[in-house]
Amino acid sequence: MGTADGGRAEKELDDEGKECEWVEKKNSMEISSLDQGKRVYNDPVDGFLRRANSREEAANLLSSLNPITPDVVTIDSIKYLASSLAWGAVLEASGSILHGDVQLDINTKLEVITFRIAAMMQTRQFDRAAEQVSAIREDMRKYFLEASDGLCENRENTYVPFELKALSVDILARKGSPKALEAFYELKDHIKIQHKACSERSDDAGVAVWRAREQLILSSLAAYHLRSQKIDAALDTVRELIRHNPDSAVYCFVLLRMLVLSGSFSAAREVLSKAAEYPNVTATEIHMHRGIVLAAEGSFDEALDEFEGAILLYSRNTAAANNAAICLLHLGRIDEAIEKLEDTIRADPIVALDEGLVFNLCTLYDLSQPDRAKAKKVVLRKLAARFGRQGFNMEAITI
Repeated sequence: MGTADGGRAEKELDDEGKECEWVEKKNSMEISSLDQGKRVYNDPVDGFLRRANSREEAANLLSSLNPITPDVVTIDSIKYLASSLAWGAVLEASGSILHGDVQLDINTKLEVITFRIAAMMQTRQFDRAAEQVSAIREDMRKYFLEASDGLCENRENTYVPFELKALSVDILARKGSPKALEAFYELKDHIKIQHKACSERSDDAGVAVWRAREQLILSSLAAYHLRSQKIDAALDTVRELIRHNPDSAVYCFVLLRMLVLSGSFSAAREVLSKAAEYPNVTATEIHMHRGIVLAAEGSFDEALDEFEGAILLYSRNTAAANNAAICLLHLGRIDEAIEKLEDTIRADPIVALDEGLVFNLCTLYDLSQPDRAKAKKVVLRKLAARFGRQGFNMEAITI
């Protein structure tokens, strides 16, 4: 699918190119931050959603349900749409179920609400998501307690999805609520109790479930601390993740990126050396993170070699291409930087139309030839509207 989509994107770019050329030359520019390749935390929905191979399949599924009615839309349909990241379709389908005539049992209803709130979060409708959680408190008080996260575990044989609890806490955090930190620690303590109970009765499956939930909440808590500019608290949280997951290199790389953000480059190098010893670490991960450290230290030639090495291993590594472009800019090779990002979008627009990459490309356009930047951004907006994921933040393309 990437090849076909890339062809359509390239044709669209070429057509628009009659009035605005994509590749412009300039000597230097200020850069935005390096693309970390992975988020330094997991969204609360990352632990229970899986991405399907094709977003078009999700769109086709939604089309087959048109007009959507509660009779044909099922929770499985919503799960499929969510796994394909078709968040707009999730909102439409979940709304049709919740507001339809079919009576849902409370557990199914809570599951649908969970996906609906996740879709609102993924499409940056935080106020709307907060309103949905408030509505749950008002409409379903017999199933929920007035705790800081607004949710309880069990009432009248009702199962409240853990992800719904996690989402409610994350909403508080993103809304800047003073109750957010307390809510995080209440949920964290609850996880600790449940994990201990499973361990004492030798319930290995239960231990694994609560361990995964702990990772999710600690990751979200680390992100909250970062957004609050509490770097020391974020570092402590990630170190706790490493202690609880000694066999995983993932959190070592998260720690490395945080150390780079704090300017602790020598400590970041030490973490990189330790991470390289893990048996499941890939060459791509080493290239990416060594490049991040080198670039942060100002060694852009060497960093560029690392990012190009990652691209050789996987030609559509968007994060590596983005970072390589930033290195090229620092080396005064702005024409190559623009070409690098444009070629990445042409190759696979569905994957490459990431807000960070697009923002960097727009910045390049602004600095390379301001009088033509607007026309170029119009092209990007058209591509983002056509190929970007549902919930793509168009604010990344300011015109």
